[in-house]
Amino acid sequence: MHGGPRRAGEGDGSQARVEAGPVLPRRELFGMLGLGLAAWLAGCAAPAVRASPGRSGETATASASRAGSGSVAPPAGRIALTVDDGYAPEVVAGYVAFARRTGIHLTFSPNGTYASAWAPQAGVLRPLIDVGQVQIMNHTFSHPRLTRLPAGRVREELERNEQWIVTTFGTSARPYWRPPYGAHTAAVDAIARDAGFPTVVMWTGSSGTPASSHRSSCSTRRGGA
Repeated sequence: MHGGPRRAGEGDGSQARVEAGPVLPRRELFGMLGLGLAAWLAGCAAPAVRASPGRSGETATASASRAGSGSVAPPAGRIALTVDDGYAPEVVAGYVAFARRTGIHLTFSPNGTYASAWAPQAGVLRPLIDVGQVQIMNHTFSHPRLTRLPAGRVREELERNEQWIVTTFGTSARPYWRPPYGAHTAAVDAIARDAGFPTVVMWTGSSGTPASSHRSSCSTRRGGA
């Protein structure tokens, strides 16, 4: 029994010739694989959004134009692609290269504790941020479970990360923030709001979550970038 269809020339004595396609740079390949895997695991059937920089009508990030309380969701038929953490320098570089090459809109939620992975990409990201293609959210500095921290530490995590974001990327993450592990309470939200982050941005699909738990309208997260 054959495991699949035969290639041209297979089994008939002739010589098969396989022509190689274009080879993508390794970093770009990481970015494409990560985004494709996240979207597939999220069970989203919406087509990919490819936008020119600065065209806000085609933005596909997890953020919304309104700065209200609670979670925000992408418009119907859109997938909001978000990338969290960023502890692997090569994978971070892959996402950044992919964004620059394709013009796709991404929202990064980096932790300042992984500054060494993000610093080499800051020069590339700044112009993409300036034209609105890339957005940065606050995901705390050291990725702790905020519900286990005293109020002072919660605020410190958000404010320290905001300071790092401003210094590194030349932009503010306000008013958007994402709680590590998705763990937040009304008390944590109140602290965040008082620190200038009234809008919690959650996710409905993740490459680290069973596909059966995903909803069709989703923002995707690649944990750890």
